[in-house]
Amino acid sequence: MPDASRQPRSPFAVPLAVIVGVLLAAGLIAIYLVEPAETVTADLGRLYADGAGEILGGSLFVLLWVAGAIALTVVAVRALGRSPGPARAVAIIAGLLGFVALGAFVAAFPLGFTFYFIAEDGGYAPLAGSRGTTIGVFAGAGVALLVVAGCAALVALARRRAATA
Repeated sequence: MPDASRQPRSPFAVPLAVIVGVLLAAGLIAIYLVEPAETVTADLGRLYADGAGEILGGSLFVLLWVAGAIALTVVAVRALGRSPGPARAVAIIAGLLGFVALGAFVAAFPLGFTFYFIAEDGGYAPLAGSRGTTIGVFAGAGVALLVVAGCAALVALARRRAATA
């Protein structure tokens, strides 16, 4: 028997969860495959064989990023279920996706040092560090989405104040 006190489910729930899942998968691929191949060495087998323990230890930020994204998705879906206005919905969705995208950059940063130090110890690191464009795209998209979320939140706040005045 359905619980009548339960809030309605947002029509955005499933698409939002799918988008977050795709972003997380793309971020994990970028962090563990694309970024080290682009910035450290194309021989990922050697890199992972030389430093599996260090990479596992350096993955704490990645784990926190994934857990935070899942938790925020649950919160966002519940907030969207309270029949928000369009500006509030945009703020919630863009904020969540911005967090996930920018979080990939933040999670990848310390792990990138780990990859470089492993390659340096093995003698096959590039002479100077480099920045990966893939993770840079995640960072740029994340910042842009957070700006959109902030603007939408301001619009929602202004509409709410105008309605109560």
